[in-house]
Amino acid sequence: MDRILFIAPPHIKVGDFLTPRYNMRTAVRESGARFGAVLTDMPLGPLSISSYLKGQLGRDKVDVRVLDLNVSLNLVQKWEWNTQSFADFIRHEFLTGRDRVTGQLWSEFNPNIIGASMLFSPSYENFLDIIRVARQVFPNATLMGGGGVPTIVYGKIFNESPEIDAIGFGESEKPFVELLRAENRDLYLEASPYWITRAKKDLPRNMFAYNYVYDLDEIPGFDYSLVHSPDYMLNPALANYGNVDSKQANFHYMTSRGCPYHCNFCASHLVNGREMRNHSLERVRQDLTRLRDELGAKTIVMQDDNFMGSGDAGRERALQIVKILGELKLTVVFQNSLTLFALKRPFLEAMREAGVTQLVLAVESGSARVLREIMHKPLKLEYVEQVAKDCRELGIFTECNILIGNLHETEKDIADCRDFITSEKCPADWYKILIATPLVGSEFYEDAVAEALIEEGGGANFDFKQVNISTTELPAERVKHLQYSLNLEVNFVKNHNLRLGEEAIAQGNYEAAVPLYRQALLGFQNAVDGKPDHLFGHHFAALCYDRLGEIGKAEHHRQQAILASQDPFWQKWLGEFPQIQVGQTLNAIAVTVH
Repeated sequence: MDRILFIAPPHIKVGDFLTPRYNMRTAVRESGARFGAVLTDMPLGPLSISSYLKGQLGRDKVDVRVLDLNVSLNLVQKWEWNTQSFADFIRHEFLTGRDRVTGQLWSEFNPNIIGASMLFSPSYENFLDIIRVARQVFPNATLMGGGGVPTIVYGKIFNESPEIDAIGFGESEKPFVELLRAENRDLYLEASPYWITRAKKDLPRNMFAYNYVYDLDEIPGFDYSLVHSPDYMLNPALANYGNVDSKQANFHYMTSRGCPYHCNFCASHLVNGREMRNHSLERVRQDLTRLRDELGAKTIVMQDDNFMGSGDAGRERALQIVKILGELKLTVVFQNSLTLFALKRPFLEAMREAGVTQLVLAVESGSARVLREIMHKPLKLEYVEQVAKDCRELGIFTECNILIGNLHETEKDIADCRDFITSEKCPADWYKILIATPLVGSEFYEDAVAEALIEEGGGANFDFKQVNISTTELPAERVKHLQYSLNLEVNFVKNHNLRLGEEAIAQGNYEAAVPLYRQALLGFQNAVDGKPDHLFGHHFAALCYDRLGEIGKAEHHRQQAILASQDPFWQKWLGEFPQIQVGQTLNAIAVTVH
C-alpha cells in the first residue's frame, strides 16, 4: 500500500507571521501572543486527488493523509523556532507532530510519497523548505510538487531544490493514478508529458500536456475524512464576512473548474484551462446534502474560480445551485468574488431568498480605462452601479475588491477609481483595496518581464501585501501610500453606511438610521479585531455607538482612538485626513435601540 502525504504550505511568509506589517490582520492566541493571521482554507486539491485515487485504485491500495501547516500555525501558542524561515517548525511537525484526524505521529506514518501543493507565490520559500526538510526526515520518499506556481516555474524550482523529484503539470488526478499503476514509476515519470522531472526541467511548456478530468462527476466527493473539520471553523478569512457566523461548521467546496475570461492579472488558466468544466446539478445536490446530513455543515464556502460560468447557461446553472443551497438551509459564502455583469436582479433576488446576505464583488477598478485597456475585463461601470444598488435594496452586504498598481495604471486612473467608489454610484458596504500582483504566468507578469520590470524567471515569491514592481507612472512607494490612503478614505472617512445614516438623521428618519450604523459597525469592528490599534476603526466605531446611544462602548473605542493617536504611524495619517477629530462625540439619535 502506498502511503501518501499531501502538505499544504503556510500561505504566509515567516516574517509576516512573526512581525505582521501595518496592513495585515493579526490574531491573538490564548497565550496572549499575537501573530499574523493565517488563512485556513480546506486543501481541496489534495482532497480531490485522494478521492479519485481511492475510487480508481481501491481504498486498500492507498493510505492518504493531509498535513495542513496553516492549521499547525494557528495552533502555535509560543514561537520557539528559527525566525528566518519555517524550516525548523516544519521539521518539528514532521518529527513530533500528529495527524489531526488519526492521532498518528507523522514519523510513524512514514510516507513513501510526499506531495506539496502551492497555489500562490507567498508560499514559495515555504514550499522549498518543506521539500528540503522532507528529504532529511523521510530520505526514501518520492518528493513531488503541484499547483499553480510549480506548474509555471518548474525550471526555477528544480534549480533551487536539488531534493525534489517531480512536478505535476496542471491538475494531477489522472496523472497520479497512472503513476501508481506504472510497473516502473521512474521510467513512467520520465516518459509522461504530464510530469516534469529534473531531466525535463529545461523543456518549454509546450512539451508538456494537461490531462484533465473533463467530466468532474467522475471524481468522487471531496475526501473530507482527511481533515479535522473543527480546525477550519475559525478561518480568519470568514471574519471579513460580517453577516456570517464564522464559528458555524463551514466546509469548502467547488462545483466547477476553469475560467473563460482573460483578465491580465490572473494565471489560473495555466492550471485549470479556460474551458468551463462542471459538476452536474444532481451531483452538486448530492454533495451538499452529504455535507449537511453526514458532516454537519452549516456554511458552504464556495471556491470556484468562476462560479457564474459562461453565458446564459452558466448563469442558469449558478441560479439552480443557489436554489439548492436555499432548499437545504445552508449558508453560502462566495470567497472568490462573483462575475459582476452576470448578477442580474432576478439572480440576486433568488440569492436573497435562499438566505445569501453577503457577497464579494469583483469590481477590480473604478476606472473605465483600466478595466478596458489594462485589465481586459468585460465589465462596464454601469453594471457595478446597478448591482451595488440592487444589493443594497435587497439587504445583501457587499464587499468590493479593488486592485491598484497594475502595469501602465496612472495616478489619474486611481483618482478616477476613488471618485467612483466614494460616490453614490457605487454604494457598497466595504472595499478591499489590494495591490495588483504580477502573478507568474499572467499577462501582467509577462508584460512586466518584457519591459524589464521583472527579471526573467523572477517573481515566484512575490508578496500580495506589498508593491512588487515600480514604474515611472506609479513608483512603488507611491502605490503603497495610495493603497492605504484609499482604504482609509473609502472604508472609514467616507463610509457609505455611516454617510447614509447621517443623511437619514438629517431627514428625521431615525428608524432608518439605526441599521445603517449597525452595518457600518461590522466593518469598523472587523478592522479593530484584526488590528487592535486601528485608530480609524476605533474613532468611527465610537461615533456609531454615540449615535446608537451605547455610551459605554463609544467611550471604550474613543479612548482606544486617543491612545492610538500618539503613535507616529497614525499621526501621519491624521495629517492626511485633518477632518478627523480624535475624541469627538456625537449626540444619540432619538430612537429606542434594541
